[in-house]
Amino acid sequence: MAKIDVGQWLQDWVEENIQVPRDCENQSEMAEEAETCRATAEVDGISIKDLNTAAGGDLERYLFRAQKQVTEAYARRNSGEG
Repeated sequence: MAKIDVGQWLQDWVEENIQVPRDCENQSEMAEEAETCRATAEVDGISIKDLNTAAGGDLERYLFRAQKQVTEAYARRNSGEG
């Protein structure tokens, strides 16, 4: 069995699960998403340590930044509409 590229796995998870724009004031608001991500990773055979490494050491912060990017991109796309 091929070794999983954890960074790619995490990127794919974010693309599939962080799609809806929402305002988040701080990264603790991503705790539920982080738990879901960790559980899915474990099912796929990825350790929490490897997942945190792929997320730069802080999964909630990584997901918070991804959520902000989705929300900001949505706002930019819709800023010209009245």
